[in-house]
Amino acid sequence: MSKYTAEQVEEMSIAAEISLFTLASVMLRDYAALLRERESAKAGVPDDLDYVPGELDRTAPVRIWLQIDTAAFINDRDEPWPGCDDVTWQDESVGGLEIQYVRADLVVPMLASARVPDVDLVERCKEVLAWKSTGLLRGDYLREYAKAAPNHDDDLQWAEEQTKMQAMRVLAAAPKPETEE
Repeated sequence: MSKYTAEQVEEMSIAAEISLFTLASVMLRDYAALLRERESAKAGVPDDLDYVPGELDRTAPVRIWLQIDTAAFINDRDEPWPGCDDVTWQDESVGGLEIQYVRADLVVPMLASARVPDVDLVERCKEVLAWKSTGLLRGDYLREYAKAAPNHDDDLQWAEEQTKMQAMRVLAAAPKPETEE
């Protein structure tokens, strides 16, 4: 799990926009969105189901709606949870004040498999962004990584390119939420 929050990564993204390194800025914004999505979705979700999904799970609706008050407006969300009395579930939206839920057997595996880059990659990205912004390479993550360069003329350039490629692979492999049209 990453030690960075979405807010911290967004700050790095803003700093990157100031420099000429716009690809990294875009990548950091995407990474921040991934972290924000994972942080909000992960709240209260277990790492694993405590049962094996079966036919019941496969044939159940993907989404259901908890109907709080069908006579209320959807944006009336200042009231606290009314408790279980007088609320019902529907397999489609009927309007009013309702909360949408998604089946756990679909969400839990997606969250468990969400790839968040390791600290070393994030630190190297930060160093590259600062380097492009200031013209000075500070920090040791990129230099340490460059020591693994397989006989390249410019080990730091190789490390920078490898860092960009690794960051793009992480973003490309990130799960995309499915939307209904």
